[in-house]
Amino acid sequence: MKNLSKAKFTEYLQDEFWLLFGLVILFIFFLTFPFIYSILYFEEPAIGIQIILNGIVISVLYATLALGFSLIYGVAKQLKLSLGGYYVIAAYSMYFLLEARQIVPGSVPLIVESEINIDGLILLGLFLLPLLGIVIIIIFFWTVFEKREFFLLLISPIIAGGGFIIVSLVLRGTSGLLIQTLLEGLYISLAVLVLTLAAWYLELPKREIAVGVGILGVLVPLSMVLIKLNVVYLALMTVAVMVTACLAMLSDRFLIDKIRHSHINVMIVTFAVALFVQNFIQIVYFPFEGRELLKFGPEDRTLHGIIPLNDMLVVDLSFFWHGIGKAHISWLRIISVLFCIVTLVLLYVFIWFTRMGKALRAVSQDEEAAALAGIDIRKVTAIVSGVGMGIIGFAAVLTSSFSANPQWSPYMGWWVLISCIAVVTLGGMGSLPGTTLAAFIIGFSEAITGSMTMNVWPGVIDVPFNSFSPIIPFAAILLVLIFKPEGLLGTKEELE
Repeated sequence: MKNLSKAKFTEYLQDEFWLLFGLVILFIFFLTFPFIYSILYFEEPAIGIQIILNGIVISVLYATLALGFSLIYGVAKQLKLSLGGYYVIAAYSMYFLLEARQIVPGSVPLIVESEINIDGLILLGLFLLPLLGIVIIIIFFWTVFEKREFFLLLISPIIAGGGFIIVSLVLRGTSGLLIQTLLEGLYISLAVLVLTLAAWYLELPKREIAVGVGILGVLVPLSMVLIKLNVVYLALMTVAVMVTACLAMLSDRFLIDKIRHSHINVMIVTFAVALFVQNFIQIVYFPFEGRELLKFGPEDRTLHGIIPLNDMLVVDLSFFWHGIGKAHISWLRIISVLFCIVTLVLLYVFIWFTRMGKALRAVSQDEEAAALAGIDIRKVTAIVSGVGMGIIGFAAVLTSSFSANPQWSPYMGWWVLISCIAVVTLGGMGSLPGTTLAAFIIGFSEAITGSMTMNVWPGVIDVPFNSFSPIIPFAAILLVLIFKPEGLLGTKEELE
């Protein structure tokens, strides 16, 4: 999070020349070894391209996950072990929203023959939930925005939700899904308002917020008509991520705030939060297709994506090299990578070019001086917790939704936590560039190792190389702690 002057950067290059030289050699190896391996072992050069593409996908997802963790430590100097819990919250929130929006009651009355109609009550709750959120946010905006800006903010969700309902009914050509369409329109309006509220809380200029939201409201129906974009899915993604961020901020304010200067207490409390969340998920019942209420368990599930799960991009490489073959990659993976890249770019823009981003950097460098300058430390730590866990939630929505058959379990967040710790330890605690670099090193290492089906020592050790892929994060932690405890781009002062 710290700035490096030109002189310090030159000094760093001189001091860490061999480290940088080694990293260059390592990345050259990552780009060349897949081709050598695929040609010698499979006689199919296209497999090398496939390995590199998989490495990019894994690396970008790791970078997105670890940057949220690193951001919280870089600013608040807190190791929050609740990361896996918020990952689970976001993934299951997205699943709940996707399944709940499909509920259509079998009968209109809520009470039939003195028995409660579960479907009807659930549907009523699903309508009241977004309506209540919309009303609360609109009332709040009335108190903080001027009339001209307020009416523009009010018109935007109406255009987005109403435009979606009209376009959907026209495209579907049937009124059989009217209830579902109305419910989806409400969630789209709620997503627009939630984004507006987040922008206001991050202290972005009000005029720019009003103009941006107005443009967003118009883009929703236009994108449906022009490119047939599934805006419902994006809206539910937004709601799930914002729920995760809000829960993280509430936890920071009411659980972490009083003990935030005690690293041990913070680690214990956040670990307890992760345990509570992941065990609570197992005893909570949510609706499933309006027939019955099922418990969230470890069984495999498939989420609906923006495009069909089996759509593949086929890259014909014979144009560059005759006979090299074709590489295949899922469009869902491509979309997830694009979303992650956009998120990372927005994070860097937020940190370096916004008022709140400057406050975050000031707190990360000297908390006492920042407090004397008038910066609200409690608000900054709450925001960085919300932003960091929101990024974790966004990665959870992508990694769970953009997979053909994800392994679902309330405890799937523990592996995410271990991976993030490995990436942050390798890159350097609190160093966002180091975290990004480490994510690519571990991601490509896993992709290359995971694709190697040859045995370690044929005839002696009949274990394939891909069996060692899960231990790469642990090996990275051990090697870094032994040879460079501060990480690749970390500082000894940060380590101390």
